[in-house]
Amino acid sequence: MRALVTGAAGFVGQYLCRELLERGWDVAGTRLEATAPASQPNDPLGSVRWHVADLRRVEDLERLLDAERPDAILHLAAIAFVPTAQADPGSALEVNVIAAARLLAVVKTRRAAGALDPVVLVIGSGEQYGRHDASDMPLREDAEQRPHSIYAASKAAQEHVALEAFRSAGVRVIATRSFNHSGPGQPDRYLLPGLVRRALAARADGRRTLPVGNVTPVRDFLHVKDVARA
Repeated sequence: MRALVTGAAGFVGQYLCRELLERGWDVAGTRLEATAPASQPNDPLGSVRWHVADLRRVEDLERLLDAERPDAILHLAAIAFVPTAQADPGSALEVNVIAAARLLAVVKTRRAAGALDPVVLVIGSGEQYGRHDASDMPLREDAEQRPHSIYAASKAAQEHVALEAFRSAGVRVIATRSFNHSGPGQPDRYLLPGLVRRALAARADGRRTLPVGNVTPVRDFLHVKDVARA
């Protein structure tokens, strides 16, 4: 089985590629930079076939799908950091929505021609649900989506685009809404690794307190390996 992982060089993408390789998949991955992620000896990541591609470009998408002819496309490529999306909403929508729409359009065309018929996994976010009362917890999949940021809105829009591809052209779409996940290798601009970095710095400086700001929100956190396995 052949898998194409977009955004494979990212934090979650690398875990997902390793999981697929360990399960016997033939894996190709996309990245924006010419240099592949560093891997240690015996690291499964060294078996990934890397493609430098900008998924906002139709010609890159066509080249990818024609070269790899995947049985599954796992679409992780995105602007995933909420403040980055908020700072440039246009870029967030272009990457998170328009690129996904173009990818699915190429899949539609190739599927109609009988060239391929991949399952397409489209990664959403628990942020799509927005704010709900405590009495609504735990949230179910059919809870109302109330995006409260450009990032969340872009992920909700991406999901609608993906489901349209299923309804109109029969593309075999799976849409998920992953809640927060963390683990080794996550950039420290995210909450948990950021707290770890600050705690280590505080211990080195002899400080015994660590200000953390608002402590009222309650969030579920998953380990990135569990998300990749799911």
